[in-house]
Amino acid sequence: MKSIHFRLVLAVSLGAIWIATVPSRANAQKTLYTANFSGGGVFKVTSGGAVNLFAQIPSGDGHTEMMTVDPGGNLFITTDNGSIIKVAPDATVSTFVSGYSLLTGVTSDAQGDIYAGQVGTGKVLKFTPGGSESDYATVGGIPEGLVFDTRGNLFVSDFSNGQIDKINPARTPTIFASGLSEPTGLTIDGLGNLYVSSFNLNSISKISTGGSVSDYSTRGLQNPFQSAFDDNGSLFVADDGNHRLSEIAPGGGAATSFATDQMINPTAIVFVGAESTVPEPTVYQMTAILALGGLGLLRRRRSQSSK
Repeated sequence: MKSIHFRLVLAVSLGAIWIATVPSRANAQKTLYTANFSGGGVFKVTSGGAVNLFAQIPSGDGHTEMMTVDPGGNLFITTDNGSIIKVAPDATVSTFVSGYSLLTGVTSDAQGDIYAGQVGTGKVLKFTPGGSESDYATVGGIPEGLVFDTRGNLFVSDFSNGQIDKINPARTPTIFASGLSEPTGLTIDGLGNLYVSSFNLNSISKISTGGSVSDYSTRGLQNPFQSAFDDNGSLFVADDGNHRLSEIAPGGGAATSFATDQMINPTAIVFVGAESTVPEPTVYQMTAILALGGLGLLRRRRSQSSK
């Protein structure tokens, strides 16, 4: 987490010196949420790995697949009985949509629309914030992981065909990367590189913006599902077969255990939290007034602490 630092701002203006402490821009603390395939529990996980029950999905709503978060901080969770469950920031649970065949991967856009992959049809369905549904695109196979890049391209991991499909803003699908084995969860970093979990190879691959595939983590995972980056570049994985959340250090390598308590078979994981901007500086204290006669100078520096 980026911390708030206070620094001095010196303003010399026609006979006055003002010294003020000014808060720098800071990043709000992100919170990790996860859910097991079984049991219906949605959990909040602290930065130290402590797991606390946040919400409970009724047993009749099916098993959890994956989750996403909308701009309002609401969690949306796909289930194997064809529902999307909404969990509000106050932990209120409601059914967002239902009556579909098995829904798997899920993501959201800046407008709060929800996108879900549907098994059996190969479709990606789009839902408005009010729950109205339309077909967004058809990719074939089993659309597992979904993620948007900053240009509005939607990437889909196709579990059965072993590939990543790219759907451009015009909704035209193309094959972006192939030769993968049972790709499931899909996430993206700040540079546009994709990271895809291989369920049966117990690994995570990195896919460059040009479509080149390389190993990112090949040790310490067992049937990995969804994954998500924190602000420090560590990748957190719903590590289903190991009954834990795993962490991969920035740059890749072996996965290590991050949280195990109440983790029966985690498949869904997401970070919630957004960049917050501290308002423009305010002078809190006038330290001295000096007559300088006609000299005007204002110098302000902003710096942002490391994560």
